[in-house]
Amino acid sequence: MASKNGRNFESTSLYDTVLEALPDGVLVYDAEGRCRFANRRAARLLDLPCAQLREMGWAALRLEERSDLEQKITRTLGEGVPAAWEGVFSSGDGKTRWLRLRLEVFRNQGGPRLLIIMTDVSERRRSESVLRLTQASVDRCADPIYWVSPEGRILFVNDAGCRRYGYTKEEMLGLTLFHIVPEMTPELWQERWENIKRFKSLPLETYHVTKAGEVFPVEVRANYVAHEGREYSVSFVRDITERRRQEQELMEAHRALEAANDMLRRAVRRASRLNQQLRAAQKILEQQASTDALTGALNRRAILERLREELARSERTGVPCGLGLIDLDHFKRLNDTYGHLAGDEALQAVAERIVRTLRPYDVIGRFGGEEFVVLMPGADVQEVRAILERVRRAVSECPIEAEGYCLSLTVSAGGVSGRRGPAEDLIRTADHALYEAKRTRRNRVVVVDEVAVTAEVPGPAGAAASGSNALDEPEGRAVRSA
Repeated sequence: MASKNGRNFESTSLYDTVLEALPDGVLVYDAEGRCRFANRRAARLLDLPCAQLREMGWAALRLEERSDLEQKITRTLGEGVPAAWEGVFSSGDGKTRWLRLRLEVFRNQGGPRLLIIMTDVSERRRSESVLRLTQASVDRCADPIYWVSPEGRILFVNDAGCRRYGYTKEEMLGLTLFHIVPEMTPELWQERWENIKRFKSLPLETYHVTKAGEVFPVEVRANYVAHEGREYSVSFVRDITERRRQEQELMEAHRALEAANDMLRRAVRRASRLNQQLRAAQKILEQQASTDALTGALNRRAILERLREELARSERTGVPCGLGLIDLDHFKRLNDTYGHLAGDEALQAVAERIVRTLRPYDVIGRFGGEEFVVLMPGADVQEVRAILERVRRAVSECPIEAEGYCLSLTVSAGGVSGRRGPAEDLIRTADHALYEAKRTRRNRVVVVDEVAVTAEVPGPAGAAASGSNALDEPEGRAVRSA
């Protein structure tokens, strides 16, 4: 065979062997579309047996589906112009592969021949597709991405980086890292580059600057990449301006909350102190409302209330309740002789001795003037007499210091024990007994039985009158005449 340029091409067994050994598929067609030669590689690429491939002619190339390939073949055969074409071929099992066809014409004694060299470019096409997808993904990423050389020169930047920094891609590729990182110096970059190489991935927060001079906070993840003998830092950048703003708002809200909590804690402590003061004041008021200011004993109202409670309990349980009236003998004479201050101190001292003498659950009250009331829950007549007698001795057997004077005082007492009846009747009976003690010779105790609670106790003229208004007299009633 001889080419248009005079080159010879002979189909010999040697040539056949060489063509079969080629990694590419080789097809030879005449002008009528008959396949004159096909090596085994071409048959494998087209997924056809060699014999069938030779028999099919142009049909093996399915030119009816590839008008552009058909046009190239026609032109190459007609004008002798080499051409190239790439396209997808499908195999019988549905698999596809990309083939690159190089077309060239030569002539021999039989006329023009079309030489087709077929190369499988599927892997290259897949790589290019992945590369395009990667490029598209990088360009469509919302955050800036850039590649930097070990010297700090920007080698690649995506579209988001160009938009955020305000440069065109050509401008960005002419910059170094020092143009977009205000704090960066060559010394600092070398230190950071060594850390990137050492740790392979380095997170950091810093500030970047745009072409217009806007400084904004960023979060950078710098990754070490070694490729084809070269080293790079691939950085993914995230603008954290909004995050910083939210963090600042959160910090301010936290400080405001802490301040509010502090104010609340102070208010709670202040309220707690005020509440304690209020409870203390209430306790004082309650105590003042129920106690005698001079002696600390229950006042008239409080002792009467306790007496009614104890009588109600006695009526329910049948347990007796003892009541005693104690009167300081010759108290008017004491006041007239030593003064009212001495009289007040004497009353306080007598009240203290009565309290020390009573049982733990007995109650003392002051009716007014020099008269005290002793409530003795559960005490019968004998116990009432014994308790009142102890009180009498406690006062009379030991002098009392008052206003610098040593005073020998005595008391008279009248007592009663009862399980029922109004409180007024019980007090009236005790008052009659007290009158009897003072009438006879003072410094003595007179106790009447429970029967006296419901019956008037006979006495000398005026006794009944003295006792009849025992509940009606004010706390400051005049003392009995000596």
